[in-house]
Amino acid sequence: RTFKNYNPQLPKGDNFSKHMPSDNEIDNDIALMKKLMSKYVGALREKEKMTAALTTFTEIKDKYNDCIFTSQKHFWLWNAVTNSIEITQKAIERNESIGSHYLV
Repeated sequence: RTFKNYNPQLPKGDNFSKHMPSDNEIDNDIALMKKLMSKYVGALREKEKMTAALTTFTEIKDKYNDCIFTSQKHFWLWNAVTNSIEITQKAIERNESIGSHYLV
């Protein structure tokens, strides 16, 4: 499978004085993303709930967009939020049930 329109966007941070979120805040955002992915983008899917989850994922990504990433945890969070957004967007666009994923 090829990704013709895939255009990953790396963080745009260039301000070293910007406040970096604490590890605790990052852990909380990762936990929230896991919860939303499991609850709303799991096997049983509803477009309204997926749209709400997508809004939260986008807010999380925006919060970290201008940060300078200095640890593996920062990159892990960026990867998780980027993938959560991509998966959720594609799930919302899909109008049929496939495999074990069902639209309700």
